[in-house]
Amino acid sequence: MILILSAMAAAALPAKAELKAYAQVLAPCQKAALHGQAPDLQAWRAAQQGNRLDDFRALLTSYPASLCAAPAKQWVAMREEMLTAYAATSDKGATPASVIGDPAFGISYEDYPRGAWARHDEGATRIVYEIAPDGMMENCQIAESSGYKDLDIVACRLATQRARFAPARDGAGAPIRSRGARVIRWSLPPFVAGVSRFAPNTADGPP
Repeated sequence: MILILSAMAAAALPAKAELKAYAQVLAPCQKAALHGQAPDLQAWRAAQQGNRLDDFRALLTSYPASLCAAPAKQWVAMREEMLTAYAATSDKGATPASVIGDPAFGISYEDYPRGAWARHDEGATRIVYEIAPDGMMENCQIAESSGYKDLDIVACRLATQRARFAPARDGAGAPIRSRGARVIRWSLPPFVAGVSRFAPNTADGPP
C-alpha cells in the first residue's frame, strides 16, 4: 500500500534546515567512524546499521564526549519530533503502516556497488524490517539473498537510510511499531547488460 504524501505526513518529516544542520555535524563523525575502532565509533556504526532509536540514546549516555554525540543527539531529537507529530494526529481505528514516496526507497542501478556493476550481477534481495512509531525503518534483515552479498548489504543500508513510512496505528489511533517486507530488484540498464533479466524495482504486496 503506497501513501500519497499527506499534510500530516509532510508535517512529521524533518525540515530541510534540520537536515542540513544534521549533515554538518554528521560529516566529521562519519569520517572518524569509517575505519576507527574506538568503542564510541563502534557503537555509532552499530546504531546506524540497526537505526534503533534506543541505540542512539544509549550512545549519548555512554559516550557524551564522543565526536558522534552531536549527530546522535540531533538524530534523536528529529525522530522524537516526528513521533510527537504522528502522535498528535489520530486516525480513526487501526491502520497498517504505509510507504511515503517511492516503494523501492529510491534504490536503482545508480546505487550499484562497483564490484557488482563490473561483474554484471543482477538479482532480487528480500528484506524484512521493523517500522518504528516515528515512521523510520529499524532492524533491516536479509530474508532472501540476491545471491550477491554486496547487493544485499547495500539493499538494507540504503533502505534504512531512505525509507519513510506513515506508521501503523492501533485501535485508538496511536502510532505503534509494526513489521514490513519488501523486494529490492537489482537490474542493470540495457546499455550495460543488454536485456536485463529483471524488471525495474517494484514493491511487494503486504508482507
